[in-house]
Amino acid sequence: MAKLYEVNIDLDQNEIKNVVIDNLAGEAATPVQGQLWYNNLVSKLKYYTGAANKIIATEDYVTTVVNALGQMQGSFSALPGLLPVAADKTQGDLTTIKKGDNWVVTVAGTIAGIDGSPELSVGDLIQFFGSNPATASDWVGIQRNLNDALIGNAKTERQTVNLVANTPLAVNAATITDIFSVQTYLSTGVEVILDIAKLGGANQVTLTSKKSLTGVKVDMLGA
Repeated sequence: MAKLYEVNIDLDQNEIKNVVIDNLAGEAATPVQGQLWYNNLVSKLKYYTGAANKIIATEDYVTTVVNALGQMQGSFSALPGLLPVAADKTQGDLTTIKKGDNWVVTVAGTIAGIDGSPELSVGDLIQFFGSNPATASDWVGIQRNLNDALIGNAKTERQTVNLVANTPLAVNAATITDIFSVQTYLSTGVEVILDIAKLGGANQVTLTSKKSLTGVKVDMLGA
């Protein structure tokens, strides 16, 4: 049986050897601020802030979270006209393509069926945003430079929209016949990454956000 201490213990900078954090089958019942325990049901070290239970992030936990995020994966040749595969990854989880994974095109080519711009020039991006990396329409081509077809014909248009969480919003360009590239920004000027799909005509894109956003700036480039 554990002894009950009703005073603080000062070890005068001596070490605690072979200590084990309080091992619980769940969360601490009535924790106080700064209290530590190990939740053996979820295999996580926890602490109480005074307002909420928090996880103490281990290296494995951080690695798992980072690997679940989409990351810049380096260079990619679009010349064969094929989609990126897991073997093309250089960062994060190398076994599967995650939403948000993207590559910089270093050899131009055309990848039929992708959203945005299927004709990819050197410097463009190809990014996965859907649910199946083997499906072309779950990828988007993002132009980062102007090709010869746009010289003298390029048009830009900005619209401001409000997005409802998990609800697709169709944005129709008024002055652009064919949209090649779309970038979205918060009202503060910070770029925000959304699901962007061309589900309608050539002058229409559909935006979807995981949370409701107001005053989103939609910058469109096309001809």
